[in-house]
Amino acid sequence: MMKILQSILCGFGFVMIYVLIILCAPFILKMFSILGIPIHATIFGTGLFEMETNQGGFYSQLSLSGCILSFLTGIFFYYIFYPIKEQRKNRE
Repeated sequence: MMKILQSILCGFGFVMIYVLIILCAPFILKMFSILGIPIHATIFGTGLFEMETNQGGFYSQLSLSGCILSFLTGIFFYYIFYPIKEQRKNRE
């Protein structure tokens, strides 16, 4: 039960990282004067995020499919790296 809860928390951690990156990236692009480049990322025909910077400001939008994909990626990484962590713990 604890392992499942930890994997869900890892998934939510990846969602928070995804949100932070997508919401901060237009600000960073604007700081470096990279303007007028609309970015629309898609995978399997569904949008992951949209962002755009211009002289007037910047815009970014998350999508539910991007959040779900980052959540599943977090769970996947947990189950890949958890056995490695346990093996190192048992060796010591």
